[in-house]
Amino acid sequence: MKLSEVLKKLTIVAFASVMAFSAVAAEEIFTLTSGQVFVGEASAEKDGIIPLKTKYGVLSIPSAEVAKKEPALVAVKETAKPAPAPAPEPVKEDPAAPVPTDKDPQWVEDYRNFVQQNFPEGWQFRLKGGIEYRDTDSSTYSVYASFDVKKEWDVNIFAATLYYNYTSQTDSAGAKDVTVDNYGLDTTFKRFFNETKTWYVSNLLNYKRDQVKEIQHQVDEALTVGYRFDFKRHNLIIDIGPGPAIRYVDTYYEGVEWVTMALFQEDLSWLISKTFRVEQSLTATLDLQDTSKYSAVFKMALIAHLTKVMDLALRYSYEYDNISSTVVTTEQRLIFAFEFPFNWQ
Repeated sequence: MKLSEVLKKLTIVAFASVMAFSAVAAEEIFTLTSGQVFVGEASAEKDGIIPLKTKYGVLSIPSAEVAKKEPALVAVKETAKPAPAPAPEPVKEDPAAPVPTDKDPQWVEDYRNFVQQNFPEGWQFRLKGGIEYRDTDSSTYSVYASFDVKKEWDVNIFAATLYYNYTSQTDSAGAKDVTVDNYGLDTTFKRFFNETKTWYVSNLLNYKRDQVKEIQHQVDEALTVGYRFDFKRHNLIIDIGPGPAIRYVDTYYEGVEWVTMALFQEDLSWLISKTFRVEQSLTATLDLQDTSKYSAVFKMALIAHLTKVMDLALRYSYEYDNISSTVVTTEQRLIFAFEFPFNWQ
């Protein structure tokens, strides 16, 4: 081969190498802050955007998102490895999305539909029944039943309890007396002064017939001005209110009496958890004509919410009353009851 032909071929190879080197060298590798990597020929930046010509087309890359830029030949070995895929962003929960809950049995749904269709809207009802043990100067076992009703609207609360006891009485000597029945009605109407529901005025009206204490008829009425302590953080509510009261009582031995009294009323409701609740109340009265005569009634209950339609309650009460001329002044009662709430809150 002639020397001129050799030189011609070497010139062609050298020119091709230079052109290939120039084409590769013109490419650059752009690594973004998100971890994505692009390879291509970059044009001049304009308005914060770098046009990058790749084999897939021209891409517009924001210059603010470029973490690293280098020539393609420098990073040939590095770019030989596939770029790691960006980590997926955590899925954000939609606060408006419904929370999945366990479906109630069909009989519970039927019960709720029955209550909604047959009971007045806005009214709450509760049926209670159980066994009562009463300790006075005699011991009695009773079948206890009561019906509670309550309605709250605007700044008003009305509540009432109708109760009945069928009692078998045994005196201290062990002799068993005939069965007796006791019944009564307790009502409360409370009106708050404003929407804050702190200060209120209330009317208490109670009627009872108690053959164990030999009371034929007794009516107590009181007007109180009170204040509500609402500890929302602890699900605790305490109402306290003093006021004047009057009593009409008709006993078997003393007949009819009218008594003017001073009264102090306290009520507590504490929701310990979704399952357990505590109720407590104290009512104290003082005879304004004879201050040596007074009465006090203390009540406490622990209520367990067993199912959506039934509660189990243990109720205790202690009463001392020497205002009325009855044969019994001290009384303790313990009630174990099943309670069925109808829209009760």
